[in-house]
Amino acid sequence: MESVINLHIDFYNQKITDPESLQVLEAENIKILNGFHNNIELVRTYYREMYKGQGNRIVFCGINPGKNGAGKTGIPFIDFKGLSQLLPDITNQDSENSAQFIMSVISEIGAEKFHDCVYMTNLSWFGFTRHGSNINYYELPKHLQATFTDSFIDEMDLVQPTFIVPLSEEVEKTLKQMTAEGRLKHPLAKRLPHPYYCSIGKNVEIYRKNYVDLINEYSVSHKEIAKMKFIDYLKMRHTIKLGERQIKELSAEQYNNRLINLQKRKIYNGELTVTDEMQKRIDEHYKDASNNYPRAIKYYIEFVEYSKQG
Repeated sequence: MESVINLHIDFYNQKITDPESLQVLEAENIKILNGFHNNIELVRTYYREMYKGQGNRIVFCGINPGKNGAGKTGIPFIDFKGLSQLLPDITNQDSENSAQFIMSVISEIGAEKFHDCVYMTNLSWFGFTRHGSNINYYELPKHLQATFTDSFIDEMDLVQPTFIVPLSEEVEKTLKQMTAEGRLKHPLAKRLPHPYYCSIGKNVEIYRKNYVDLINEYSVSHKEIAKMKFIDYLKMRHTIKLGERQIKELSAEQYNNRLINLQKRKIYNGELTVTDEMQKRIDEHYKDASNNYPRAIKYYIEFVEYSKQG
């Protein structure tokens, strides 16, 4: 995770100190929250201690830091009150509603398991205020919005998430746009409500369960990857490829048998794509169900890629 911190240090040095950007922000009465820059050693300690486990994670992606939470600590979705429960020698008890909701999820899951499963970040690593009030990246002058969010793509290329969970409607919109433009290569999951909304009244219990259930489901499936067989992957594919229809048990057996048949005929030999020659031979041998055989290969390639995460 040191590479992630270095990425944002470089961004800070190149972009935030850029006179042109500063001039535009100043004209709009916008100030940048400097918690990350002010607490860089604390941020390093957090990432070193919390993200020491290896392997892929899911990403919780928020908007940008707020002035009372990550805008002070420099750590996405973590305020000083929460930090005092995660690291020693933190006495500051400044708190923020969004961060306290996330901390309630961490407390229920357990800090080690949470950070082994989840990587937290924001589309914009840096937060903003105008006249002392929080504003979001999508309220910046148009040309600066991309300036402060493009580094997210580089961050995801370093993190290599299993999938990204948008934590607001605006974040989801931006991520889908990045995906449509071909810049973001990592799968998106169904959006969860923003932690601030989750922190209000009775929402806490309702939405904490949604967050916890997602993490627990991912944790279980992640542990099973190493011993998973292709047919097992097919049966639980809808929980991995969120939004995909469930493959019933009989269909899973049929896809598994098709793959075995393709391997016996030496039509498929472990390639990571369906070639033209492969498709030609499939059309010759399986005239009545030719579409299902390439699909079996496609599912198997997915399974191979997924197995590498174990």
